[in-house]
Amino acid sequence: MERSTTKILYKELSYEIQGAAIEVRKNFGPGHKENIYQNAFAEELTSRNISFEREKSIQIRSPKTGKVVGYYKPDFVIDGKILVELKALEKTPRLSIDQLYDYLRNSDYELGYFINFSTPKLLMRRIIFTNDRKFLNRTAKTFAALSFIFVVLGVGAFFGRARAISIKTYFNAPEEVAIGQEFPVKLLVDSDQPLNAYSIGVVYPKENLELLGFNNSRSIIDVWQKQPLVFEGGAVKFSGGSIAPFSGEKGELLTINLKAIKTGEVTLRFENATFYLANGKGTKVIPATKELNLSIEQFVAGRRVVAAPQEFDITAPEIKFLSIMPDPFNNNQKFLSFSVYDADSGTKNVQFRSREWLFWSEWQNAVNPTALKNNVWAINFKVIDSSGNVSEKVIYDWSAFWMQIAFVAGALAAIVFVSIFLRRRLWTRKIQEKIKSDTINT
Repeated sequence: MERSTTKILYKELSYEIQGAAIEVRKNFGPGHKENIYQNAFAEELTSRNISFEREKSIQIRSPKTGKVVGYYKPDFVIDGKILVELKALEKTPRLSIDQLYDYLRNSDYELGYFINFSTPKLLMRRIIFTNDRKFLNRTAKTFAALSFIFVVLGVGAFFGRARAISIKTYFNAPEEVAIGQEFPVKLLVDSDQPLNAYSIGVVYPKENLELLGFNNSRSIIDVWQKQPLVFEGGAVKFSGGSIAPFSGEKGELLTINLKAIKTGEVTLRFENATFYLANGKGTKVIPATKELNLSIEQFVAGRRVVAAPQEFDITAPEIKFLSIMPDPFNNNQKFLSFSVYDADSGTKNVQFRSREWLFWSEWQNAVNPTALKNNVWAINFKVIDSSGNVSEKVIYDWSAFWMQIAFVAGALAAIVFVSIFLRRRLWTRKIQEKIKSDTINT
């Protein structure tokens, strides 16, 4: 939504609404019923050429799930932007103003006016709840991006055949290095079309090169479905997406830090590189790739062999987004969705453990998103950067927790009921046996 340069939300339209309310009060005074003021206010808005809708039904959403939980009909929606509630009350209940605040908090609207025409002085309250403060707005947008990236990476072939577009991926590294030299290799992409999902493999000769680690701090990938994994035989694979699509030149996907350990002419190449267009369809494209031919010498003239400079990183990685969200495709599970970032050495590993009952599970690596059982009620999330700094966070799914409590309570109640029932039966049987025994004895 647009904001004026003076940072007043809908400045001109706000002035018009206030002016219309003042005009109505001046012309009608404080003594009429609410419907009179509504009609007069509508007439005044029309005379000012301001568009509006009366009692338009707007959705009220749960901040936790984003699902619609009900509807609200404000007196006026002005120009599709501002909610207006009119009252004709001698005194203004605080609850009436709080209700409008809550409607803003749980809808897509940011600004509302509460106007009471029957107070001794015209009462106008301007109420603001901007979308950047709403948990619903942040999580919905991020999870929408995560879900789309997940679908594209998981079932990308569904969207059609790969198309030949001007997209290429290549390495940026020195052409010759000396034995013992540590050096970075950047994986870059050029694209004339916006991209938002990537799945890439890189093959390197492990007999000549030792992999020291990764740095993704400058990567265009900000949602990592799979962090870089090293496979036997000398291969690295990773996948993820960009919430803000990338197009242009020299977009950095990842930096791989290597060390030369054996002389020879070696080649680094891409394997199964696949990108997806940010065109609303997730169109799959196979980029042109360029190999890196690297010469490893015993000694490179004019170059001292020293370890690559190490950045001193003492800052823990940032957990930008972490949430337990419903699986949009499968009601029998839910997702752990996240976005992490480290500006210095890059994230190295993302792990989590969960609670279904009382005890934590073992730590395990997290993919994005990670499928969870519906009865998981707590997640302990941990991010480790390449310098060993750690960030941790615990989140809860209280609805799952109370379902577990209800299950346990129900089970205990059943056990108690059965126990009482059996004890009563046993007690009844003993009484019957005693009566029978007494009868026989007499």
